[in-house]
Amino acid sequence: MSGTVSSVAEIEHFLSSEMANPKRTHLISRAKNLRDIARLGLNWKHEVLSLTYRDYDRGPLPDDSGVGDVWEFIPTIDGTMVYIKLKLDPARGVVCLSFHESTGPWTLPYRDARRGND
Repeated sequence: MSGTVSSVAEIEHFLSSEMANPKRTHLISRAKNLRDIARLGLNWKHEVLSLTYRDYDRGPLPDDSGVGDVWEFIPTIDGTMVYIKLKLDPARGVVCLSFHESTGPWTLPYRDARRGND
């Protein structure tokens, strides 16, 4: 789906059905992720589980690993745009591959959308 914007319904389906079980939501402990989570004082799991279609940036896109797809979100948290990349892993559930301050570029096709006008 590269270059294609997912519909609000597709995004909400991913966010609701795929992340319904917080115990199956995991963070990849990369230095950049851990550093920005600590610096921003955020609870990464709460922020991931609080995502909405308005935070959607891109996806699903093929994962660089060649297996599966990733979804990218950029919520504004306490005035900071945060890049969150998620992947659904059948064995582990939702895996947060990236969670750090966004440096752009971004598309954010629904950021200013009003429900019903999407």
